[in-house]
Amino acid sequence: MSKLKTRREFLRLSAMASAGAVLAACAPTPEVVEKVVTQEVEKVVTQEVEKVVTKEVEKEVVVTATPEAKEAVELTAWFADRRTINIMTQEMMTSQFEVRYPHLTVEVVFVPEGEIPAKMATAYAAGQAPDITALDESQLPGFLQGGFVHPIPSEIIDVRAEMGDRIADSYKIGGEYYALPNGNMPGVLFCNQDLLDQLGYTADDIPSKWDDFIAWAKELTVGEGDEITQWGFCFVGAPWWWDSLSTQKRTFMYKNSKECNFEDPVHAESWQFVLDMLDVHKLEIRDAPMSSQERVGQSLAVTGVQWGFAAGWFETMYPKTNWFTKTWPTFTGEPPYARSSDDLGFCNTTQKKEEHEIEATWTLWRYLVGPDYQRRYCPLRGVHPSLLELHEEEQFTASNPKWAAIAATVSPGNFLADGVWPAEAATLMWQDAWARIVDQGEPIKEVLLDHDAKIEAILAEMDLPLLWGEEGWKEEWERG
Repeated sequence: MSKLKTRREFLRLSAMASAGAVLAACAPTPEVVEKVVTQEVEKVVTQEVEKVVTKEVEKEVVVTATPEAKEAVELTAWFADRRTINIMTQEMMTSQFEVRYPHLTVEVVFVPEGEIPAKMATAYAAGQAPDITALDESQLPGFLQGGFVHPIPSEIIDVRAEMGDRIADSYKIGGEYYALPNGNMPGVLFCNQDLLDQLGYTADDIPSKWDDFIAWAKELTVGEGDEITQWGFCFVGAPWWWDSLSTQKRTFMYKNSKECNFEDPVHAESWQFVLDMLDVHKLEIRDAPMSSQERVGQSLAVTGVQWGFAAGWFETMYPKTNWFTKTWPTFTGEPPYARSSDDLGFCNTTQKKEEHEIEATWTLWRYLVGPDYQRRYCPLRGVHPSLLELHEEEQFTASNPKWAAIAATVSPGNFLADGVWPAEAATLMWQDAWARIVDQGEPIKEVLLDHDAKIEAILAEMDLPLLWGEEGWKEEWERG
């Protein structure tokens, strides 16, 4: 993997040690105040004679420094193709970034997320790689293996100070950081406020324990079998929700970066819980007509489980729906509430060689990993910001009902995380497992053991430094 090649490059980049320093670098040239000693003539008159006295007086004179000319650089950035974020990013590049840095222009390219690895390999081989690339967390191992991504110079960001201990501890690879998460995305309940009002309930009436919640949701479910017209609770369309049931019992999906943990009986219990929701409690149907968030958005469901990304999705798709978030019920009524995974992040993939071009690339990276861009990105993506300075802003606190459960779930002690696993394993854990267990009725333990073996075969072929699993999880991360 290529790194910045000279000490001179690092010295030039040291001016970018923080977002404030970076912004100041291209702000209007500051005025310099110099102290100048001048002479003033003062007349002193007495009764006999008029004398002229010369005194030295120190005055401040404002001298404007000559602005440093910046060489123009054209940059290219690849973003995962998400409509809400696309529009916001295009607007911010022209209205803010290029205004602050008039010598820099950015070509913004939106690429379907699943196509980014293959397109990067092709572009890199041709010497046409983008300067900045947005990655799904599962794609970083491949980028590292391919040598596509540059390490982040320590002068650019103090990770521990800006993002806290968990990220500082877990994202360092061989002594370097290569990408940092935008935020943490948990599973939460999305709730339709208007339906609750019609039914005579408030948010506080939603039970915090599964047994009580199931009974409550049954009362709010209208219809039966395949003819449900109102759901008290829905989850079909979110095949990943089962593993958070294991998380609530403090069970991880992975032991470490080489061993899966699906033979643990807690995972089989979680899948049985899902089947019971369908077949015993009859809160859901296998061929539900829409995803859980769509049913909440269209006032067909009172509550629905989904990953945090639905927060930004609701704002775009159902702007008139009155909704809020609530932490998941748990088996005890106490946290942890759910698994929560980091949303990676922007990395430097430039193939530019000139010193001023490298500096320009890190300027763009720092802007994207700075508060102005992240303040707008995180709500649209549904992730709680990694930047600690944003945590006290009202939109990211429990005082915002649409964000309350996201903020609560990602608080230290309220979630667990295995780290970053490969995309091939994710498909087996969720979509394939759902099809075999829920749709086809295969035995739970048989499917889990089969997937355990298949996933471990994948792990054996890969170096996955960000997959820490149960053995790598640190108790101090739960204390904050």
